[in-house]
Amino acid sequence: MRLPGHDNRQQPTDRVTSLSPGLPLYFMYNGRRACRWADTLSARYIRPTSLSKLYGDALLVKLTAEMRRIIEEQKIGYVATVAPDGTPNLSPKGTCLLLDDSHIMFGEIRSPNTVKNIAERPIVEVNFVDIFSRKGVRCKGPARFIRHDDDEFDKLLPPFRIEWGDDLCSLFHGIVVIDIESASNMVSPAYDIGSKEPDLRQRWLKYFSNLQPESSKPARGSDENTI
Repeated sequence: MRLPGHDNRQQPTDRVTSLSPGLPLYFMYNGRRACRWADTLSARYIRPTSLSKLYGDALLVKLTAEMRRIIEEQKIGYVATVAPDGTPNLSPKGTCLLLDDSHIMFGEIRSPNTVKNIAERPIVEVNFVDIFSRKGVRCKGPARFIRHDDDEFDKLLPPFRIEWGDDLCSLFHGIVVIDIESASNMVSPAYDIGSKEPDLRQRWLKYFSNLQPESSKPARGSDENTI
């Protein structure tokens, strides 16, 4: 029924009508009822873009022991953010550490574009790749930047000092913490055609060793573990 002097047209809304973890979430969008499962929600239907901002840590995933091993061993994470023009910005971060089973962090030294992108578009993806086993881990979720003059920075810094030392940590402008909302394994197609991990490791170790200049190779009979 139309009411005199009243705009009867339905107004677009982004209204959550159910917030029970594990259940469908229902939204009103342009007057239509839509259902999306929590792990496949589009940013179109939800504000803010991160589900963890609505649910807290309840929707964060826990890394498996194998995922943790790869991240802890590889150190370098390739972090992808979205630039203002919508293009990807990919930047390797060599100080990545695990904060816990559901959070990854890294020190920000020369990453102004990454920090700027996170401030406007916080969802990031970070990949860790074992180049010898041809396996890796892909993690995705919202990131936040903690400035060096923030109290939380001082609480997060000790593990970095243990791993990297005070000299490198003195260059940190801040620390980025990533909430892991999704995580998956990456495996080379080489395994699909019957390759075995020991063989792949041997092959790629030989390949990358051959790329090194002669001056950087250990002398015959020397201790190869010497730094």
